[in-house]
Amino acid sequence: MIVANATGCSSIYGASARLRLIRLLKVAVGLHGLLHYLKIMLNMGMECFSAVNTIRLRILKRMEEIKADVSSELADLFTIFAEKFL
Repeated sequence: MIVANATGCSSIYGASARLRLIRLLKVAVGLHGLLHYLKIMLNMGMECFSAVNTIRLRILKRMEEIKADVSSELADLFTIFAEKFL
């Protein structure tokens, strides 16, 4: 789980609260401010995705490195994981 905050304040918004925040921002700062906020959220989401994907690739690489040293059952699970991952 990643807890991230791109608003610069100390609040962490849930799914429905985020939609309410967007409505409030549209009223408070207009469409330009809303688009800027959404751009920040999109960038933050892509950075989180990239970080998680990097970790998953490291795990996959490590699994391939140790596959010869584990039991055949575990090696089979590594193979299934790799197939589903890619």
